Amino acid sequence: MGDVHEEETQALLTNVANGKRFPYIEVSTCSLGCGVFAIAPVPKGKLLLKFEGELLSFNQQCKMEDEANAFQVGEDSYINTVAPGVFVNHSCHPNCYVDSGMWLVAAQRIEAGEELFFDYSTTMLERHWEMKNCQCGSVLCRGTIRDFDMLPVEAQDWYLRQGWVMEHVLRHRTLKLSLTMEVGQIDSLPAMRRYRATGSEKPSGL
Repeated sequence: MGDVHEEETQALLTNVANGKRFPYIEVSTCSLGCGVFAIAPVPKGKLLLKFEGELLSFNQQCKMEDEANAFQVGEDSYINTVAPGVFVNHSCHPNCYVDSGMWLVAAQRIEAGEELFFDYSTTMLERHWEMKNCQCGSVLCRGTIRDFDMLPVEAQDWYLRQGWVMEHVLRHRTLKLSLTMEVGQIDSLPAMRRYRATGSEKPSGL
């Protein structure tokens, strides 16, 4: 019995427990171990699953065996994420985001069989944990996943305009300039001009 068997077992148990609560998704194995997938076509804006777990302080989550499972929900607040949310993987080119109610929301139409991703950086502001050697596979991959205010400025502004950034990150003082920029200033950024022109291209570094 190897790791693949253990991951398949985890996925099966999670699906049995959560099938009725979150009927649009299932956990399955993927190149990163386990991931969360759509089992039916999902319209943009659909609530897919809720991130849940024991509430922890910063110091408590630092003592966790796997800090990657700690989801930052406030300046000094985290949850020790449980299934199925713990299996949602990161992408630098996500098809979902997390709202203020801790729901994973479809950011676009998602087809059955597609894996669900959000950008971990949109929830992070702690100067502690980071994920090196990102394996999301996107052509926009940043390589290292770190705090939101350390993203390229154009990527920050794009996410802010979409409304995909957690409230505790928005409150941080280093974002005041970005949040108070005039719409014309943001639209004048080269990457934003490309995005507006094509309707699909995301800013470089996102």
